[in-house]
Order: sequence, then structure tokens, then C-alpha cells
Amino acid sequence: MSGLKSRITGPTESGSEALGFTLDNLTFRQNAIPLLILFTDEDDDLPVTIVANRLREPPARTWLTDPRAVQFQARLDAVAQRLIDAQARLFLVINPRNKPSESQYGAPRHSQLDSMGRFDIAATLSALSGQSMQRSLEGQLLASGSCGSGTCDTGLVGYPCSNDAECSLFARPYDIRLGRRRSTRASFYVELINQIISQGQCPP
Repeated sequence: MSGLKSRITGPTESGSEALGFTLDNLTFRQNAIPLLILFTDEDDDLPVTIVANRLREPPARTWLTDPRAVQFQARLDAVAQRLIDAQARLFLVINPRNKPSESQYGAPRHSQLDSMGRFDIAATLSALSGQSMQRSLEGQLLASGSCGSGTCDTGLVGYPCSNDAECSLFARPYDIRLGRRRSTRASFYVELINQIISQGQCPP
């Protein structure tokens, strides 16, 4: 696929640009379920088409208080809405040590599982909100669902439901370091692949 630059002067890696580029350039067949996977060991920088100097890099540990975060957040909000409009499912393999990637993409350490070991959307969203990470890409997709009279009005539109969480679009971050370590690499990719397969199921 042409259009994304593989060599840019300076430290720039914009995951939001890659997601936007994908939505602009891929045509999905009718009734397809878009499953998007982002692999990155960086936080989300502004593309050079927006800012051409060092301010492409977001404020790190001061993300919640730095006035520059507003511009970065606005871009994340726009990309999140595009993903929601496309009813996409999002898998984020990120480096949470590279701040502020958790505030931008989502926090692997706050993923909550239910008693059956399944990803618990409502509990995870609550955990993210408690850490002011609800406006991450993960948080916005998990909050996208609303259940009407037994059918999802937003999020997983048309799916049967009994509560809003059942309508939320799936989004989950994974710690990229687990995929690098020899001791955890195999189980990491097995879990990721199984989760991807489970999200590719058509409406019941």
C-alpha cells in the first residue's frame, strides 16, 4: 500500500495516521467486519502533515495537564469516531512504558476478565475511567454501545442485546513486550490470534 512514509526525518510514529490511512484506502466487502491491528512500540505522534517540527511528539508524563495534549486528543477523538462509524474492532499491540501511549491507545494493565476468563468490557471501561484513560482509543470504542429495545442502536448496530456493554465495539491493548520475550512469546500470540478469531464472528 503506498502513501505512508517509511522514512521521515526525526522521531515520528503516528499510529492514528496509520489507522486513518487504512480507513481512507481500504474498501471492505459488504457485511465485512473490519478487524484492525496496530503494532507499535511508540506513543502517537502528530503526522508531519499537521506539525512539521518537534512538537509532533506528545507531552509524556504530563499528558493530563499539558495544554499541548488537547491537539493530540482531538486527533484521537476523530480517529476513534471514524473507527466507531466503521464498526471496527481494534487490537492494539503497544509499549505501555513509552508514555503517554496508555492515555492515547489504552492500558493493557487495566484489562479486566470475568469469571470465565473473557474480556469484561464494562469492568475494563470502569477501570480506564478511574485512571482518566476513558478517552483513549480503547476507552472510546468500549463506550460506543447503546442498547435499545433488545437491539444495539450504536456500536454493534443490529446485534441483539440486553445492556449497553453488549453493544460496545471491541478494543483491547496488549503489551508488546510479552510478544518479544522468549518465555511469553508463544502464549502471547496464541491469545491474540484466538481473540482476533472470536471477534470475526457475524451477528447471531
